[in-house]
Amino acid sequence: RFAFARAHEIKEPTLAKRVNLPNFCAWQIALRRKDMTLFLANEEESHGAVLIDASDPYDLKIVHRQPLASYVFTVALWKDHAYFGQNYHLGVLDAANPLKAKLVYEPFQNWDGSGQRCQRMAAHNGYLYTTSGSTLVWDLTEPGSPTPVANLKDFAYDVAGFDGTTGFFIHGKTMKVADVSEPSKPSVVHELAMPVRINTGRIAGKFMFLNQGGAVHIFDVKNPKAPKFIAATKGMKGFSFNRMTRFSCAVEVDQTEKPIRLYQAYGRRNGTQTVLCYDLADITRPTLLSTYEPPIIS
Repeated sequence: RFAFARAHEIKEPTLAKRVNLPNFCAWQIALRRKDMTLFLANEEESHGAVLIDASDPYDLKIVHRQPLASYVFTVALWKDHAYFGQNYHLGVLDAANPLKAKLVYEPFQNWDGSGQRCQRMAAHNGYLYTTSGSTLVWDLTEPGSPTPVANLKDFAYDVAGFDGTTGFFIHGKTMKVADVSEPSKPSVVHELAMPVRINTGRIAGKFMFLNQGGAVHIFDVKNPKAPKFIAATKGMKGFSFNRMTRFSCAVEVDQTEKPIRLYQAYGRRNGTQTVLCYDLADITRPTLLSTYEPPIIS
């Protein structure tokens, strides 16, 4: 199951459309803006990829399903191709035409030699970064046939994002800021230690958003060698967190890439979710605009 909410009525969000997908769990989602195609990574028994035409949010259409070799946990996009990180495979989909998408590459991949699955991936400036315990860097000169060029042992478990030649990588309680001007040899220029594990991170404009411990911490990263803390959300009052709680966040930007709204999501084992929306007009004082809880389908 998957839900979309209208965002232009922030204080009173309403459900625009719900798509039911049997035996499906969208572990991660990517949106290709040029044609408004959603790419969903399916972690359930029917593991694979689902492509959805989202050009009309009130009339979502599944346009392609692609079976893949094993459970799928993450997806990244580069040019006309979609990359899916699985337990032991990297799946590459030529999706120039979403209606006729085809699998063009799916090699066996023991990600870091220890049998860990691919946690997250991101594509930037012609390179794909995949994370498990190690971080693999792939050259995408030939998008349909990525070439591994580096294996960085014990480097990162997640990729928060990029700003030019600077990459932001998450490793447990640490955010690593790295110079990626030479992608096969990223050089760490700063390590930011946080008190608890970082769940997710996002880069928007010249700001970094770290979701951890139920709150989102915001940093100014104009100088990537010296991130400056500027604010934190208060999170949900009375919410009980445990190791099964899932956190995520997303940042909406304007045409100048300035962050204007922050969305903070909590997911619980029983399937309930809560999304908080904050106004970032004054980014030093995030203001809670709304709390939204999508209804559950049994």
